[in-house]
Amino acid sequence: MSMRKDAQQIISSAIQAALPDTAVKKALEGHSFGSGRLLLISAGKAAWQMAACASSLLGDRIEAGVVRYQPLVLECFRELESHPLMARVRARAR
Repeated sequence: MSMRKDAQQIISSAIQAALPDTAVKKALEGHSFGSGRLLLISAGKAAWQMAACASSLLGDRIEAGVVRYQPLVLECFRELESHPLMARVRARAR
């Protein structure tokens, strides 16, 4: 293999390992979250992709969650309507 192909393979592997889906799968792999409530909070540029991956892996175990991307909360799924923090976030977003 040439040095150029070696470099391309190294870069490709590094990018694949850093993808949000890959990182979330690796982070959740082998974890047992017990029987208590499971809430999902995802923030940052890859928030949607990370939340979607976690949701596909954990499914109905997730009771509620928030996905946040700068500067505002974009979406809440299975939101706990009565939570006071969510009321403040909604008011700030308007």
